Amino acid sequence: KSVGVTEGSELTLDALIATVSNDDILELQVPLNLAIADMLSRGQTTTMYVKDYHVTLDATVSVIDGRTTARDEGGVVKMVTLLVKNPGALKVGDEARLQFEHDGTHYTSIGYSKFKEQEPLLIEAKSIGPIEEIHIKEGDVIVPGSPILTLDKADQAIALQTAQIELEQGIIDMALKEKNYAKYFGTAGIDGIVSEINIEEGKAPPVGKAAVIISGHGPLKMRLEVDEADIGMVQLGQSADVYAGSFGNQSFPGTVSRVAARGKVDNNDVYFEVDITINDPGALKPGMTGDADIYTDKKSDVLRLPVNAVSIIDDGLGMVQVVIPAAPEGDESADPALSEDMYGAETGLSKREAKKLAKEMEKQGIDPNFSPTVTESREIVIGIEGDDYIEIISGLEEGDEVIVSGGMGYGDMGYGGVMIYGAKG
Repeated sequence: KSVGVTEGSELTLDALIATVSNDDILELQVPLNLAIADMLSRGQTTTMYVKDYHVTLDATVSVIDGRTTARDEGGVVKMVTLLVKNPGALKVGDEARLQFEHDGTHYTSIGYSKFKEQEPLLIEAKSIGPIEEIHIKEGDVIVPGSPILTLDKADQAIALQTAQIELEQGIIDMALKEKNYAKYFGTAGIDGIVSEINIEEGKAPPVGKAAVIISGHGPLKMRLEVDEADIGMVQLGQSADVYAGSFGNQSFPGTVSRVAARGKVDNNDVYFEVDITINDPGALKPGMTGDADIYTDKKSDVLRLPVNAVSIIDDGLGMVQVVIPAAPEGDESADPALSEDMYGAETGLSKREAKKLAKEMEKQGIDPNFSPTVTESREIVIGIEGDDYIEIISGLEEGDEVIVSGGMGYGDMGYGGVMIYGAKG
C-alpha cells in the first residue's frame, strides 16, 4: 500500500518500512455474549450470514478481545473479529452476522455488523544499517517470502563478525567464571578413607599443607633410595618383595613402577629414587616404613655357595678354600700331607687327640674322614649374586666342600671360626 523508506537512507530499529493491505479480505467485528464468545478460538473456521445477499460465507476468527465491552443498550459483550474472503460482490458497509453451531445448538452474534477494510499490516525494521536496495514500490502485489529490501552487506558482515567475536568472548568469560566458581567447592578425586584433616570451618586453609589427605583402597607405592652402584641393574617391571617393620619377615609382592632419571646427592653419596607398586597391599597401610628386595635377575637349578664362602677377586671370578679329604686311617702313604706328623703340624693335635676329635664329630653326624684345616685355594667362575647365595659357573662340582668364614665349626666344638659347606645345586 505504501513504502516508508528510501534507498541509501539509514534504517533504524522499529522504523516503518511498508504498509501492506489485502483488498480481497474484509473484516467484520461482531459482539457476542460472554458465554458464546468462550466457545470460539482464534484461527477457528466458522460461518457468517450476509444480510443484503442472503448468502452464508466461511469466515475465520482473527481476534477475540480479552476485555469486555459495555453496550449502550445494556449488557456486557466481547468483541470478536472475523475475516472473510471477498467473493467479488461484497463491499465495505455491507452488513452480516456470525452464526454457527456448537454441540447441536445454533448461535448468532448480537445484531448485524458492517464490513470494513482489513487493518493494514505494518512491516517494521528489526535490523539497522544503510539501505542498499528496495525491492518494492507502492501498488505492488506481494506474497509471503517476497523480498522487501537489502541492507548494506559489508556493514552487516562486519556487524556479524563483531557479534560472533563478542559471543565467543562471552562464552570464554562464562567458562572462566564457572571455573572460578567451582574453586569454592572442594571435591574428592578418588574413593578412599579420610586419614587426615587440616582445615577448620571459618578459618583459611593452611599454606603449603594438604587440606585433606585421603588414603585410597587400591594399590600402594613404596619409594626406595637405591645407591648409584646398583641402579644400573634396576629396570621397570622387575619384581620385588616389600617388607614392613610391623610384619617382620612377611613379604608383600610388588613391581618396579618408576626409576628416577636423575640422582640425588646426600653427604657426597648419590642415590636414585625407585617406586615399587604393591597391587595387593593386604594389611599394609600408608605411612608404614620398611625396605624391599628387587630381583634384578633370577636363575634356578644352578650350583651355589653362601656369599661368605667366596672372595671376589675380579668381575666374574672368585676364590674359595676347598677342603681336601683325609686318607683312610692306616693309609699314610696315600698323601704325605695327611701323615700323622703333617696332621699334627696342621692342627696342633696328636694323633690320639685327633682320633678323639673324630669320634666326637662322628657322634654329631659329621664325616671324620677329612681334615678341617687341610685346604687348597681354588679360583672359580661366578655368576649372579644374591643376599645369601652366589652362583658357581665353573671350578667346583656339586658336593665339593669349602670353608665358610664366620661359622661355628663342628657343633659345640668351634674350630678356627669356620664351618664346612658343601656346594649345592
